[in-house]
Amino acid sequence: MRRAARVGNGWLPMFYSPQQYRESVSRIRAVADELRRDLTGFGWGVFLFGSMYPSREESARVAAQALGQNFLSGDRGWADIVGAYCLLGSPQDWIHRLQEYVDAGARHFLISWIGRSQDQDRQMRATAEEVMPALRTEQRWLVP
Repeated sequence: MRRAARVGNGWLPMFYSPQQYRESVSRIRAVADELRRDLTGFGWGVFLFGSMYPSREESARVAAQALGQNFLSGDRGWADIVGAYCLLGSPQDWIHRLQEYVDAGARHFLISWIGRSQDQDRQMRATAEEVMPALRTEQRWLVP
């Protein structure tokens, strides 16, 4: 965070909850203030894994399995991790969770859709057609 405040042009953490993100924004701004660095134009983003299925339970189960395989970790408690840090559930669940990140200061999102390969096109389409427009209507999410 100090390096981002000192010389970076943005912040893009992974596995951060909205509360952790809010705290990181405050820390970066405080360090930048100490250094008298203007953060105009600084990119506030977050990297999120997302699993979109009808229920949060199914989404979490699929996400935990996929992340456990991708990170070759065996059983490292991925169910707890996905519950805390991933986008899970229906498009409405995603909208609510993304709004929490927006309220915490995020303005850019890098989303890695995780789940069964045959479902990824559907997840991306639902994100584009349902999630993004809903957040735009709130006029809080700064999407170009």
